[in-house]
Amino acid sequence: MDEPCQFRAESGLPENPQPLPPAYDIETAKVPLTNSGNGSLPTKDDLPTDNPRTIVTTMSNSIFGNYRLLDLLDLKTTSGNIDITSSPDAADKDGPDQAAEFVASTMSGDIANTVSLAAVPSREYITRVSSSSGTISGAYLMGSTTDFRTSSGRMNLVLSPVAYGTYPPSLVTYSASGSQDIEIRASQNKTALQTLTLRSDSLSGSVTVRCSADFEGTIEARSSAGRTFVYGPGVTVATNFPQRGGMNFAGRYVKATKGSGAGKIFINTASGDVRVIFA
Repeated sequence: MDEPCQFRAESGLPENPQPLPPAYDIETAKVPLTNSGNGSLPTKDDLPTDNPRTIVTTMSNSIFGNYRLLDLLDLKTTSGNIDITSSPDAADKDGPDQAAEFVASTMSGDIANTVSLAAVPSREYITRVSSSSGTISGAYLMGSTTDFRTSSGRMNLVLSPVAYGTYPPSLVTYSASGSQDIEIRASQNKTALQTLTLRSDSLSGSVTVRCSADFEGTIEARSSAGRTFVYGPGVTVATNFPQRGGMNFAGRYVKATKGSGAGKIFINTASGDVRVIFA
């Protein structure tokens, strides 16, 4: 029998609550949620549709389904996978400045997300995704705070920059031994590509960033023992040399500019290759 999950949707109990089935944790479950017993939860028919804050926590189950991203969507599992579709929605009229925060984490499972881009409301977006040994993949919004971390897993990300007010798009990624493959798409608001900041660090994995040619700003790419490439239309390389450290190790450091915008890309890896490609 599957272990029970904890589920919170913080809008309060209904006026006439129905008896909770055995799989509920009555201390945390405030809206109906069923665990079908097939090792995954919940199905799209089980999900609340109008709750600003949704929290799902489980130990070994996987989490699947379609979710609306309102004020908070927080998904956590210890050893299961997370594979969902998230649909960003407008802020509540009582809190128009409330950020939309998406959090997903697992210890040993994989995480995959598909974000619906049919209509992305204008608001601040925060994304935090982490897995110790699993792969992180899929499509995500790149808002004011976008953070991806893994120890030994790989990253394969497609990001859509979203600028809101004075909050430019910002991305931080870290991996200890896994490779990173990051695609940054064009935005309807070109200012987003002219102000975004990106920092990617890796100890032993390669890092590849494919970015829309609308980006403008500075690029720094560094590898202690690997190769470093920065290229694309409009790129001017200012510095390109083998770096030398206290241990007389060889590597490559490239500093380049593209256009006159305020964007910043910084990539650093110890032993992997670095590629930054604009197209």
